[in-house]
Amino acid sequence: MTAATSIAMPFTAPSLLPSSPSMTDFAAFPRKLSSTTAWEGTILAQNPDQWVYNLTPEDKEELDTAVKYFQSLDLPLLNVEKSNFPLPTFQDRLANIRHHLLNEKGVYLIKGLDVHKYSREQQAIIFMGIGDYVGKRLCQNGKGHVLGHIKDLKPDLNQPNLRLYTTNVAQRYHTDYCDVVALLCLRKSVSGGESSVSSSHYIYNQMMRTRPDLLSVLLQPYYWERKGEIGAGESNYLKQPIIFQYKGKVITLYDRNWLAKSGSGAPPMTKIQLEAIDYLEELAARHAVHMVLEEGDMQFVHNLHLLHSRNGYIDHLTDPTRQRHLFRLWLSEIPEEGGWEVPGFRVNPVTGTRGGIRIPGVPDKVSLEAE
Repeated sequence: MTAATSIAMPFTAPSLLPSSPSMTDFAAFPRKLSSTTAWEGTILAQNPDQWVYNLTPEDKEELDTAVKYFQSLDLPLLNVEKSNFPLPTFQDRLANIRHHLLNEKGVYLIKGLDVHKYSREQQAIIFMGIGDYVGKRLCQNGKGHVLGHIKDLKPDLNQPNLRLYTTNVAQRYHTDYCDVVALLCLRKSVSGGESSVSSSHYIYNQMMRTRPDLLSVLLQPYYWERKGEIGAGESNYLKQPIIFQYKGKVITLYDRNWLAKSGSGAPPMTKIQLEAIDYLEELAARHAVHMVLEEGDMQFVHNLHLLHSRNGYIDHLTDPTRQRHLFRLWLSEIPEEGGWEVPGFRVNPVTGTRGGIRIPGVPDKVSLEAE
């Protein structure tokens, strides 16, 4: 009797990029990105007028009026949008901020919201209302959340599908799966939790100058996990480069926590792939701008040309009501309204929005507490 022969099948995963050499061919990439999107953190920190805005008394009055108006309509929170959250004057400032996010530094900090004068529902209405002037909300996880919660839920840190925003551990430099990510700080931690933002275009220039060999590696496919947030029959892995160019824009999409790990079932990263992402993160840390989000601060970051990170933090141990807590929005920016054009894999063919996590059959929802 002859023993059966086991044949190892090659690992396959769908590619997120259409086949276009110009998107990942190193020879087709610019030698330097000369744009206001390529900035150095210490210089940006010295010029807060370029990226920090303090709410005026008139802005706050408009927000008060808008939240009361929306509540008077007795609509579900999912319905918050510009048309029912009117900001007659402040909307012009938000339009300027949106232009800055998409075409200039890519990061903006709005300060001065008296967040504790509002109920939790009112906090959500204000944040989602402001967010709708910047972009269209996206679902952020397999539960359908369009309003995310950055809070330590004390999950098992060894679970394979761990989402780090539900912990208090440090988050390395990364991008989120959306065009713009927005945060509203409701409660600070006792210590830690510093937010850092770094220009991936400036990093690109530094890598092109010092280690073009590693930059070329980032243009090649890496295997990405999907944390089990998939529909029936979909692969839990995808292939995607970390840096590519499209319609004249160099785009970076990166999160080490989502890259396939050794033993996960996908081919492990090679030594040179690991070296390339290590150097990417080293440069991000070296050239970042740093900030501590105060209660009431709103931070907006354009993911397509910025990386962001967060330090680990220590929470209030004796008063759970004072636990660090931030709202999060993932926002889509369509080209017809000034957003960057992106490959088809990032576009929802039904809604026209880009990015986000969409599980068939799971409806969008707004939860006022982390879950």
